[in-house]
Amino acid sequence: MQLFRLSVVLVIAEVLAVFAFGAVLGPMLAQVAGMALQNPLLILQQQPDAPLMPLALDLAVLLGWQYLGWGLCAIILYWLRPARERQSTEHTPPVRRGWLTLVTCALIAIPAVALTQAQEIWQFGSRAPWFDILQQRSWDWQFWLFTAVGSFALIPLLEEIFYRGFMLHRLASGWQKGPAVLLTSVLFACSHAQYLHTDWFNLLMLVNVGFVGMILALATLYSGSLWPAICAHALINLPMQPLAALFVLMMSCGILFVGWHHWADFRLFIRRQIGNLALGQVLLAVVLGAGFAMLFHQAALYLAMVAAPLWLLLVVYRFWQRR
Repeated sequence: MQLFRLSVVLVIAEVLAVFAFGAVLGPMLAQVAGMALQNPLLILQQQPDAPLMPLALDLAVLLGWQYLGWGLCAIILYWLRPARERQSTEHTPPVRRGWLTLVTCALIAIPAVALTQAQEIWQFGSRAPWFDILQQRSWDWQFWLFTAVGSFALIPLLEEIFYRGFMLHRLASGWQKGPAVLLTSVLFACSHAQYLHTDWFNLLMLVNVGFVGMILALATLYSGSLWPAICAHALINLPMQPLAALFVLMMSCGILFVGWHHWADFRLFIRRQIGNLALGQVLLAVVLGAGFAMLFHQAALYLAMVAAPLWLLLVVYRFWQRR
């Protein structure tokens, strides 16, 4: 069966090893460099009135070291891959890419914005404490600086490069596009630990983040570019007051309706990739992705201890394959 082909097993093992080992490697390198990393979100929970500018700088440093670990693990394995596996990607023309960006923004904005605004009205679940603290702060320049780093500017760029730039393309090149989209989306959703709670809001948000991950992955594969995903990701992470959220919802509906014929090819691409998924592929992606992410949240260090030698073995294997 294709699920158990050596190439499929190796590519899944590579992605999971990079995820687990890279998450720990970054903080380890920071410690070696003599830097004490701290989570600004925890500080904000303990000190709700703390100045946001130094917290924004701390958050940027924390994210930088975290993604440095992932980046080093991914880049080394990518560099060691045979040249035949590093094929160039075809890109859509700029005009079509522009329409795709608008459509991607609209597709993910409608459920995401509607859900967050419904939570504001009906309060059908709990949110992360730091989120409510930020919402109650003055929306001054320090607020926008902090949210730019932790929400709508730096985070979309880093997450799209890692999840859709590395993880998605690596899985798609060694497996198939449909399963790669699904596994990446499950890992992306379950990596958002703030939604791993058993109330309606968080369960729906978890499903929504998985849906967002799927649309962003499909847009990336269709366009051959990360920019549609980065722009759409930034939009839904943007802090919004109720009137701004209503405007985004209305614009999103208008884009999908008015530009219906402009994204017919993208709809066909979505149906082809998702419709061709076999039941075994779906079960493997959901169980493996969710199980791995949950285990990572519970025992990241132990998982990294297993992933580190696996990653080294893959490096040796790639080096031997390259020679």
